[in-house]
Amino acid sequence: MRTEGIHSQPFSLADWDLASPDQVRFGVVTTIWEKGKYQRSILGRIQKQEPQRQIRQSSNWAPPSNEQDDAFLIASFAHGLPNRLGGGFGAFSKAPSQARVSIQNQAFLLEADKASSGYAGAWIQLMSDQAEQRQYLDASSSPYLSFEAQFRGDFTLKLADRHWHQKDDSLSLGPLASFRVPSPASAVSDWQSYALPLAQIRSLDRSHLASLAFEAIGNGPQQLKLRNLQLSKSPSPVIEPLATSQSQAPALKAIWLWNTADLLKDAQQQVQTLAFLKQQAIERVFLQLPAQAVGLPGEVVFDSVALAGLIRAFHAQGMQVEALEGDPRYAQQPFHAGVLATLERVLKHNQIWEPAARFDGLQYDIEPYLLPGFFGWRREPLLNDYLSLLSQIYRRTQATGLRFGVAIPHWFDQPDEFSGKLNWLDFAGHSKPLHELIQDRSDYLALMDYRTQIWGQAGILAAAFQELDYASRAGKQVLVGLETMDLPDEQLFLLRGKPQRQRPKQNSLVIFRQGEIWQQTFLSADQIWTAPEQVWFWPLQPYAQTAGSDLSFVSSSLPHLQETLAIVNQELSVFKGFTGIALHHTTSYADLVKASK
Repeated sequence: MRTEGIHSQPFSLADWDLASPDQVRFGVVTTIWEKGKYQRSILGRIQKQEPQRQIRQSSNWAPPSNEQDDAFLIASFAHGLPNRLGGGFGAFSKAPSQARVSIQNQAFLLEADKASSGYAGAWIQLMSDQAEQRQYLDASSSPYLSFEAQFRGDFTLKLADRHWHQKDDSLSLGPLASFRVPSPASAVSDWQSYALPLAQIRSLDRSHLASLAFEAIGNGPQQLKLRNLQLSKSPSPVIEPLATSQSQAPALKAIWLWNTADLLKDAQQQVQTLAFLKQQAIERVFLQLPAQAVGLPGEVVFDSVALAGLIRAFHAQGMQVEALEGDPRYAQQPFHAGVLATLERVLKHNQIWEPAARFDGLQYDIEPYLLPGFFGWRREPLLNDYLSLLSQIYRRTQATGLRFGVAIPHWFDQPDEFSGKLNWLDFAGHSKPLHELIQDRSDYLALMDYRTQIWGQAGILAAAFQELDYASRAGKQVLVGLETMDLPDEQLFLLRGKPQRQRPKQNSLVIFRQGEIWQQTFLSADQIWTAPEQVWFWPLQPYAQTAGSDLSFVSSSLPHLQETLAIVNQELSVFKGFTGIALHHTTSYADLVKASK
């Protein structure tokens, strides 16, 4: 058969609990692109039936009647964290129109560029969407929803209750300017008061409010600033600022280092790396354990003498050193004995060497979601094995006083994007969010919060909120990880329905059999391919795109990254559980710094 440009990969029916490809009815295919050229595809999800969207249970919540005499402050927008209701904010747009949101000078800022087509605006949640039950705002006893604003351009105001929210839409109330509250003649301020008379909006359920939105209606660049969003008894309430939390100690700056073997082989590179990390004020290094010999599956047999010298060198520069290791396969039972053997090697290393040559901690970056079948029937068995391994490591490190951290992705706290099912798990007699179960079995998380946007629901701050909130309550720590490595662009496709035995004219997923070996591949519409006899096709529909530049600072300037670090540190310092920021990783970060000179 001819397969010009075709890169097929082995496919296991058992990984997806299939007897035949005929059973497949839903799937997700990710295509990887570098510099505009297709590189490979990843079959991330296969199911026998399309997920049915779960309807979350909901309740409502009303502010305490004694909160304030005149008003309940929902959000001052002095910071970019979720508001007092647990809600976030974000921008919405359709090309060619654009919108972005941020917090500037202690105010919410919407910058919209409305083209002749498309739309642009921003939304602010009036509900909590972070628990088992979605909790809407009960504003039935509050006459007004008020705020202060400045704007340039034309905006329409929208409000959603739970019914509109379920339709992913909101009710248009009219031009923002029409809700302005007249100011006293003596008032001199650029800020104007605005109030929505809730009792007069009879087509909405005031007991279950979901969101407030602002949409640009005039063409061209427009700007809206907002502060002090509140429920109030009068259109212009007296604003009582909330007490702010005190910042914690200065944030730590850590980094992942994966090229340990190179440093051990090259003395000059070792000296240069140490000097660079010292100059960049790095305080903690996650040092990959380099394998010297073959051991058990999952075991890293390292040269303790060589690493003792390297650890001394880092310590001499004032940097802590943690042993770093990880592989998705380690989540599986056959690898556990090897992982635990590696742990014992680290502990033995610390026993035989003086304090200056010892590891300060251990971090595992396992990432079980990269295994085939994780987004299918294997999810719970894999996670149970994964948590069992973390439990064993944590018990041992607790007994010996070694700090233990786990690297996880930021989305472990999010519901499944197709079914809406919460990412909870029953383990060891507890039903909890997955990230909390991991935090219970570690001293800290290295949260891979890989994105370059700070603000909004898709930003760095919002993605770290739940892990930081739990860490602060449970006496744990969180390091927020940011990426500097070059990442490819990704395009996601969905497949739905029964397979076809004839090739469709559009992009398709192909599963085929060669002898006893099953293969799968992504086939673009214009590729030439002669199909074998046993072949199944699924036409693919575009679903989403992610640019590598949205996830990594590799193409950013050093000043931009430094500004981001400063803002993130300042915003998250209110959390007791916030330790600092970890950069991934040494080599790519050094390249970024060099390119900025």
